[in-house]
Amino acid sequence: MRGPRGSSRFTGESPLLWGARLALSATAGEMLRDAGGLVVIAAHPGDEILGCAALIHGAVRAGLPVRVVCLTRGTAVAALQDDSTALSALAPEAVLHCFDEREGMLPSGGRPFDLIAAKVAACLPDEALVLLPWREEAHPDRQRSHAIGRAAMGEAHRALAYPLAGRFQAAAPVPRAMRLLSAPPAALVAKRRALGLLSTIPLEEIDGDVPPLREHFLTQPEIFILD
Repeated sequence: MRGPRGSSRFTGESPLLWGARLALSATAGEMLRDAGGLVVIAAHPGDEILGCAALIHGAVRAGLPVRVVCLTRGTAVAALQDDSTALSALAPEAVLHCFDEREGMLPSGGRPFDLIAAKVAACLPDEALVLLPWREEAHPDRQRSHAIGRAAMGEAHRALAYPLAGRFQAAAPVPRAMRLLSAPPAALVAKRRALGLLSTIPLEEIDGDVPPLREHFLTQPEIFILD
């Protein structure tokens, strides 16, 4: 269902959030239709909880296998353990693959890039729906994680991108095709519980007057961009 002009579903002044006011909504079942599983590529521990937890919850309810591929270890010593705890609370049967690369050191090309892409490819079940960090994110880890995920995908995979800090970036473009997840209350309760198990919010500092980040991601719909 297309949101009306002036919809209060989103707060914020960024181009992406303004564009999202008129985006189409879809249920988890609609987004996951014909998927053989759900795989989330995350640049940093916890990215998948912030951006995709309600859709992960929907995949679990649908009986689909869920995998999260986290490419860096994050900056906090306990970040990966916190991420594992939060993901287990959200999706007990989910598999978490941690590549343990140093934050800010993901390769952008060459043999190191190809080696990581090959490792990611081994984590992708046939016909899985793959969630990628948005290519327009300002953080280079998220840009490179998108590229690595894309390189790892096969022809049978579908992809959606999820914006995190990109939701608030003044210079970010408005995507041509966005979908807002229409999540049931149970999914939002599960997301709140999982977020509460993360000791830090894995977002770089964002300038400007934006809502408290934790509450924004709990109260505003998850955004997915056709990639």
